[in-house]
Amino acid sequence: MSGSPLAHLGGIEAGLHLCLHLAPGLDAGALTDRLASRGIFVSTLASHTFAGPEAQALLLGYAGLTAAQARAGSQEIARMVRATPGCPAPYEQA
Repeated sequence: MSGSPLAHLGGIEAGLHLCLHLAPGLDAGALTDRLASRGIFVSTLASHTFAGPEAQALLLGYAGLTAAQARAGSQEIARMVRATPGCPAPYEQA
């Protein structure tokens, strides 16, 4: 792997959620299901309306989490992204 990111974090300054934009080839829905099986509950952008194809991204809510919970959750999300079978090319921001 080249060291380029498999995802890009956005919306950091926005409030109570972050948006983790995934590299092409990563399926946000499948990743959400795998994370839920590990007790980490995130959502996708599937319920939001976009012009064009649905963005593959996870919405990560952090309101009410302790720093330790946020750290543990983010580490598990990173591990699950990297462990995706046939891990795709790295994310490249448009």
